[in-house]
Amino acid sequence: MTTPTPAPEGASAVTEEMIHEAMKAWAAHPGDFEPSMRAALEAALSHRPPVPDAPEGARMLEELVAGLEGVTPGEWYPGHLGTDSTCQCRSIVDDGRYMGAIATVHVDNGLPVGEGGNDAPPADEAAANMRHIARCSPDRIRAIAAYVATERAAREAAGANVKRQGDIAEFMQQRAIAAEARVSQLEAALEPFAAVAEHDIGDDEMNEEFFQPMTRHNKAPRLNVGHFRAVLRAKIGG
Repeated sequence: MTTPTPAPEGASAVTEEMIHEAMKAWAAHPGDFEPSMRAALEAALSHRPPVPDAPEGARMLEELVAGLEGVTPGEWYPGHLGTDSTCQCRSIVDDGRYMGAIATVHVDNGLPVGEGGNDAPPADEAAANMRHIARCSPDRIRAIAAYVATERAAREAAGANVKRQGDIAEFMQQRAIAAEARVSQLEAALEPFAAVAEHDIGDDEMNEEFFQPMTRHNKAPRLNVGHFRAVLRAKIGG
């Protein structure tokens, strides 16, 4: 029965299933270990571009959502200012809750301020303001906040997945290093036996025969107790 290789320190969360998944990804990208694993990770995460941190934007969105308490529900609709309609109303109305406007934009009246001018935006800018206000109804702000929360959760999940894959990569690399060291130890321990088989056993000798060490005619170094112990240590991984 083969004794499972214990997980190295710091990789206790790595399971055989994770290793199997990583090995499948590795097999799809032949080559050196690190470039192959990097390609597998990039392929897994390529569907989601990175989202930069924007603490000020997050704070502003929180303030927007917190400020929605008591605001007239949406949808909101802009008036006809700036359209081809004969009606050039400047009002923003809600979705049937009130007959009147919930907000109205101001348009420059063309007079100097000293002569009763209102110093308001020109008609095209006022029309853009009107449409913008209509687009900022509470239902839309809440939908944006929900979308941001979903994206944030997806980004955090992607970050956790990258760490998980990194743990797998580190664990597998340590296993590969340990395996290479074990192979080198076995090769070194078996080298004296291979030399005897190559130089001191004739082609006419049968596998069932017992090997008789020679005394004066050995071409390979003679085997000693230390050689056998080295093989035993390599076998048990000591």
